[in-house]
Amino acid sequence: DFAFSEALASAGYAQGGGQLIATALDEEAEVLAKYACGAERLSKLRSIGAEVVCGIDARQLHEGPLATRDAFDRILFNFPLLPVTAIPGHAGQYDVHLANRALLVDFLHSAQHLLRPNGAVIIASKDCFPYSWWRIEALPQWSRGDLAFAGMLPWQYT
Repeated sequence: DFAFSEALASAGYAQGGGQLIATALDEEAEVLAKYACGAERLSKLRSIGAEVVCGIDARQLHEGPLATRDAFDRILFNFPLLPVTAIPGHAGQYDVHLANRALLVDFLHSAQHLLRPNGAVIIASKDCFPYSWWRIEALPQWSRGDLAFAGMLPWQYT
């Protein structure tokens, strides 16, 4: 629902020479239909100076509209989770975990192509079941590239 992007933009991360690009898998019409605050939030993001790009598949960043941009200092994936429609109805619990883990491996593989040297990829996720089964700390080595796990910070509820 772009709440985190709005918080970053409101804190000044979309100003002062930096650029904030907020993305979503959903097309903009879907965002507006899905979230009651969607129109207001997207409007606020744009008025602050952030760019909103919808229809972005995190597994294909290096092939989509972001591929032609200047390299990024940071790429952030907030609370990744495959949409329910992407998981077959007969999939078991373990299949869902593996599918979400594969999503993150593909994301990391794709994101590294858009990153500046010494840039960072950040994944915000819960550290409890079932998310801990994704083994985020091991994903960089599975992503077929040069990324390395730098560490984990505890989530602070606000």
